[in-house]
Amino acid sequence: MRGKKIIIFIFLIIFCDNVYSQSKNVFFEDINFEFNYHNGFLYAHHPSIAYLTQSYINGFDIKIGKSTNGDHLWEQLYRYPEIGIGFYNSNLGNSEVLGNVNAIYSYINLPIIKNNKIRFDYNFAFGISYLQKCFNTSDNYNNLAIGSKVNVYLNFGFDFKLKLLKQLYLITGLEYTHFSNGAVKKPNLGLNLITCQTGLQYFLNDNDKELIHNKIPNFEKRNEYSVILSGGIKQIAPPGGKTYPVSSASFNAYRYLNLKHKIGLGIDIFYDSSIDMFLKMNNNGTLNDIENKKNDLYSTGIHLSHDLVFNKLSLTTQLGYYLYSTIDRDFYSRLGFKYKFSEHFFANLTLKTHWGRADFIEFGLGYFFN
Repeated sequence: MRGKKIIIFIFLIIFCDNVYSQSKNVFFEDINFEFNYHNGFLYAHHPSIAYLTQSYINGFDIKIGKSTNGDHLWEQLYRYPEIGIGFYNSNLGNSEVLGNVNAIYSYINLPIIKNNKIRFDYNFAFGISYLQKCFNTSDNYNNLAIGSKVNVYLNFGFDFKLKLLKQLYLITGLEYTHFSNGAVKKPNLGLNLITCQTGLQYFLNDNDKELIHNKIPNFEKRNEYSVILSGGIKQIAPPGGKTYPVSSASFNAYRYLNLKHKIGLGIDIFYDSSIDMFLKMNNNGTLNDIENKKNDLYSTGIHLSHDLVFNKLSLTTQLGYYLYSTIDRDFYSRLGFKYKFSEHFFANLTLKTHWGRADFIEFGLGYFFN
């Protein structure tokens, strides 16, 4: 089956190259195709899933990418990155419990070193994945890592490209890949893969298109403020239990350091209806007959943040500390995206975690002003 997929992939390259040579469509001038083989291992980040690792990871991905040439300012700021979409397929080191995974995603490759012969990049990818097997009380109760078949796909890596021919590059690199559902369905310890990749990248032209070098405008440091309202759902142990609504409100003050980076300080208010059940639960699984106050379902915290800005899209990371919480916990963190779709409004998608363990996914709407 894998051999057939590789043959189909090579056929698509030849077909698209033929179409390009006949039509001379300008769109295809910057298009490339990439195929990578991945080999590595499942990293057991929690002792309870260490037994899942039985064999090495073997997988592949297929990408369709487009080189940027500086038409937009952010492309020049990030040294003319490459953007695209991809398909990923792999086993997970344990065919009986975990099965295989498929994912579709978007990605960006950001150059560190780039010339006519070599290229060294770091890259991000985000998408959605489908795992063949997940936790099931009847026939797959040993899977304590993943509670749903549909999960988020996250990838971060470094790759080195060496030019072999006019339009062909050899690729080697190191990748970190993560799958989880953001605690929408328990269990959700998540899966982490560490793999090496080897592959080929083929451009439909000679990849020597002239780059735009406009003068970078002068930058003045400035402040920005935002308010974000978000909501989501989560499930707590045991698996298969009730789903609880959660929400958050955040006020943030940012300082732009330059056109690519901004740092900030913020205040958070969280509402988590699952805390009521958590406070009632005894260690033996029975419930106390107590009535918790509504205030017990709220918590507050402060956070530090950093945003990496790509025009209207930004990658945000945060580290927070609880000022008030009825549950014994201290730090929390966030990782996610913001997308400005109007002059003052943006969409917010972040994963809130406690020491790497997912709390819930925040879907929100934000308003920013200067």
